[in-house]
Amino acid sequence: MHVQAYDFVARHATGTAGARVLELGSLDINGSVRPLFAGARSYHGVDLAPGPGVDEVADAADWRAPGSFDVVVTTEVLEHAARWRDILSNAWEALVPGGRLIVTCATDPRPPHSAIDGWALREGEWYENVSPTQLRALLDRWGASCWTLEVALDRGDLYLRADKP
Repeated sequence: MHVQAYDFVARHATGTAGARVLELGSLDINGSVRPLFAGARSYHGVDLAPGPGVDEVADAADWRAPGSFDVVVTTEVLEHAARWRDILSNAWEALVPGGRLIVTCATDPRPPHSAIDGWALREGEWYENVSPTQLRALLDRWGASCWTLEVALDRGDLYLRADKP
C-alpha cells in the first residue's frame, strides 16, 4: 500500500476506538492499516490467501456478515477483483446503521499492476481501474447520503468514505 492510501485511511480511522472492524483484502503485502485501529474492540481480516494480517481465508465477493461491523475497510483491492461490486455490496451490508465504509482503489490513469507485488501483471491476474462514476452509482443504489469521494488523478487514486444511514 502506498503512503497516500494509508494517510487517507488514517484520517478516517479517527473516532473508531471500541469499534468492530472488518478488513476485506487484509493480506499484508506492502503494509497494513490494522495498526490504525489499535483501539478497536475487534478486528477481522478476510483475504483470498493465508498470510500476515489474514484471520479468515475467503472470497470477499461471497463472504457475508450482515450488520456485524462498525467499520469496514478495503484498500487497494477492488482494481484486482472482477467482482469488486459484490465485494463493496457485501462490505456495505456488513455495516451496522451509522457504520463507516473506507475504500482506497486505483482509478485512471494508474497503469495495471499485480496484486502480488505491485509490478507487472502476471498471467491469469485480473485488473481494471474503478471510476468515480461507478462508485457513485453504488452509493446511489445503497441510498448513501453522507459520503466523501476523493480523486488524485496524478497518482490514479480513488478514495471513498461513506457512512451508512
